Formats: sequence, C-alpha cells, structure tokens
Amino acid sequence: MTSELEPKTQRSAAIAGARDSIPFAVLFIFVYASYGALCASTGWGFWPTLTATALLYSTPLQLILVQNIDTGLAVIPIVLAMNARFALMSATLSPYFRNISLLKFAPAATLMIPSVFTACFTRFQKNPQQAMAYFLGIGVPLYVTGVLATVVGFQIGSDFGGTDVVDLTAFILALLLVILAGKLWPQTYEVSAFWLGFLTAPVFFVAFENYNIVVTPFLIGGLLVLSHWQRGIGQ
Repeated sequence: MTSELEPKTQRSAAIAGARDSIPFAVLFIFVYASYGALCASTGWGFWPTLTATALLYSTPLQLILVQNIDTGLAVIPIVLAMNARFALMSATLSPYFRNISLLKFAPAATLMIPSVFTACFTRFQKNPQQAMAYFLGIGVPLYVTGVLATVVGFQIGSDFGGTDVVDLTAFILALLLVILAGKLWPQTYEVSAFWLGFLTAPVFFVAFENYNIVVTPFLIGGLLVLSHWQRGIGQ
C-alpha cells in the first residue's frame, strides 16, 4: 500500500511546492529582469550574464560581481563567503534529506537559495514527508523563472540606466526579505535576523559601503549562532 501511495504523495508535495513558489516567482521576475538589464547597460555580454544566473544563482553576489568586475581576483573571497551560506542552509535541512543519496541531491543543490530554504524550513517542521519532492516543486519553478527573467531583462536592458536598475533591485530584494520573514513567523528567533538586518543596515552601509551586502549577514548570523550556542550551554 505504501509503494502505491508514494507517487501520489510525491506529486502532491511537488504541487504544494509549486504553489508556494508563486509569490516568490512574481518578485523573481522583477529581480532577475533588473539584473539582466543592469548587465546589458554596463556592457556585460549575454552569455556571461546568463551563466552568472544559471551557475551562481545568487542575486546579491551577481550584483556585486557586475559592480566590481574590475577588481579581478580580489572578488574571489567574496564569492566564497557568499556561497558559504548555501552550505549552512543545506546542513540545516540535511536531516530531512537523510534518505536521499548525495548523487541524487547534488544536481539539485543549486536550488538551495534563501527563498527555497525558508519555505522548506517552515513546511518541514510541520510536515517532513516527501521533503525532496517539495524541495524540487518549489525550487525548479523559481530557478527557471530566474533564468528566463534574466534573458528578458538583458534584451530590454539598453533602455534603462544602471543606477536606477540597482535601486529597483535593492527595493525588490528588501520586499522579498519581508515575505521570507512572514513565512518564518512565529519562529521569533529566526525572524529576529531580519529585523536586526533592517535596523543595522544604515550603520553597516556607512562602514562597508558596497560590501555591506556580504558583511552584514555574516555578522548578524554569527551573533545569533553565538547567542543560541550560549543559551544551549546555559540550559
């Protein structure tokens, strides 16, 4: 009976993931179209622009690369630091994927972005069944949306100014973070990372300028982890 029901439950979990991807996908259209437009307006070629989305798939990192492309090898530590968060998110969700082989999960690892992580983290705490099907259900549509929006944005990019596009993308990313915080509520400990980032962003921006988008998450995340660790020792 279990083997007969498994395809149905996998399908229902995938459909649930696709349904949950819709509000994120709407914002992804604007975010990645803005990124594609920025690349076109700053002289990036089509294939480097598309490859950055297809392989990096990290809007903050992609924006940093576009704006600091002339720094050369100095950008490598930034890339490594930004990608470290994917390992942390994967480690957090790994208990729900313990029955999935590494070879099967590895091709889908690129889909592990904050939006997907937040949706999965919220769902798996209540319903951990068919975790991989849900993960793919929400992750694949968002990835496809990001790639297609990048292409469209690049094609219309010559009509936009670089500064205006960066400002628009920053606003949309902030809106996306508000939605992510809403998804995590009432997990107050996790939500606190969002409002701490909001409150401290002006100060960190003055201190770190364009690198604020890299430094701030690690400082806040490190402080929260340290706080959680100390609370665990105290108990």
